[in-house]
Amino acid sequence: MQLKQGQMGRRLGEGVEWLLNATGLQGKVSVSEYVELWKRTLRESANDFHLMEGAERLVSHLHAANIPMAICTGSDSKWVR
Repeated sequence: MQLKQGQMGRRLGEGVEWLLNATGLQGKVSVSEYVELWKRTLRESANDFHLMEGAERLVSHLHAANIPMAICTGSDSKWVR
């Protein structure tokens, strides 16, 4: 959990640099190498993403009640589609 919190609010490169420092991996892998591996892994696993439990029910309920909704994320928009 500390690793996740330490990266929150940082741009991708800054977050990776922080992660490499925090885990002792700096010097063993570059920021660009890590980012490429991360992107490749994300692309390969994208078809395995599933809705969080209760998400569909919540959205349906809000929609039926005419409650305005928005989705926010710190992720790149191409991964959210």
